[in-house]
Amino acid sequence: MSEPRPQSLSPHFSNLIGQKVVFEKLLTNTVTGEKKIYALYATVPSDNPVVVMADLSVLGFLAGALVGLPEPEIRSRITAPELDDVLKDAINEIFNVATPVISTQERAVLKTISENKSELGDAAEQILSKPHREVSFNVTINNYKAGRFHILS
Repeated sequence: MSEPRPQSLSPHFSNLIGQKVVFEKLLTNTVTGEKKIYALYATVPSDNPVVVMADLSVLGFLAGALVGLPEPEIRSRITAPELDDVLKDAINEIFNVATPVISTQERAVLKTISENKSELGDAAEQILSKPHREVSFNVTINNYKAGRFHILS
C-alpha cells in the first residue's frame, strides 16, 4: 500500500466541512496521550485490513463542523465524559466519507468504529501493535492544531 498523502487528505476534508483542514505528515509516528477513536477498513479486492487511529479532538472538530456546531460547543462535547449521539453519528460519517483517501491503491470499505481498540478484532490489534506501514499526520483545522491522525496497515 502506498501512503496516503497530505495533498489528498487536506482538500478532501476541507471540501467536506467547508473549512481549511491541513494534514501535515509527521516524520516520526508518535502517539499523543489524548483519547482515540479507531476505525477498521478492509481493502477491496485484497481484503487487507487498514486501521485509522485518530485523536478525539481531530474527529470531534471535523464532525462538529460537519453538522454546523460552533467551536465552543464542539470543545464542550469532546471533553464530556461520553460522546453524545449527534457527535457519534457525525464521527461515523467522517470515517465513512474518508474511504476514498484511506487507501491509495485499492478501495477501502469501512467495517467498524470503536472507542476501544480491543473491539476491532485480532487483525486490527495485530496492526496496532506491529504495523507493516504507518503514516501519521498533525491535523490543523482553521489554524487550530486539532491533533493526530494515523493510518496503519
